[in-house]
Amino acid sequence: MKPPAGAPSGPVNGVPAGAPAGVPGGPPPGPPVIRVFLSHSSADRRKADSLYAAFNQAGIGCFYSPHAIGVGGQYQHEIMRAIDECEVMVVLLSPDAVASKHCLREATLADSKNKILLPFSTGGVKTEKDITAEWSYLLTTIQMSPMTSPEDVVALTQQHLVQRRRPADHAGDAAAASLGGRRELP
Repeated sequence: MKPPAGAPSGPVNGVPAGAPAGVPGGPPPGPPVIRVFLSHSSADRRKADSLYAAFNQAGIGCFYSPHAIGVGGQYQHEIMRAIDECEVMVVLLSPDAVASKHCLREATLADSKNKILLPFSTGGVKTEKDITAEWSYLLTTIQMSPMTSPEDVVALTQQHLVQRRRPADHAGDAAAASLGGRRELP
């Protein structure tokens, strides 16, 4: 088969033509796939930094604005793109995040796009009384968890990513029909 017009027919810079990205002899892999969007207040930067490092250590592509958006970058465009691409939004929910219209906007947008929201309280936010009416409305059906460690947050996020990737459980659908449409949780 002939390569497309204009495509190299032989090795380029020692890389065989047509070699897949990311394999030895192939071009370097592209940017990592964004699986997680990390929403945080800038006041929580240290906690967010350690969580971002833990996602990287686990090999999970994570959008974290201080690392993903360069000087002069278009924040709104990049944030919208990352929310579109992610599967899960991890929200570091502190008093500063609760007060941030940007954090609320990010979480609301992710929810409207059917992304999994995982809110983790980072201190000062322990019950529904510690959040605004807007956050309370958004998180009505979502369990808030304490952020015990970055590794625990990554482990919980991985569980949600795996569950999201599983094919539909058709046996579960049949069971749901026998329960009048209700599905029992595992």
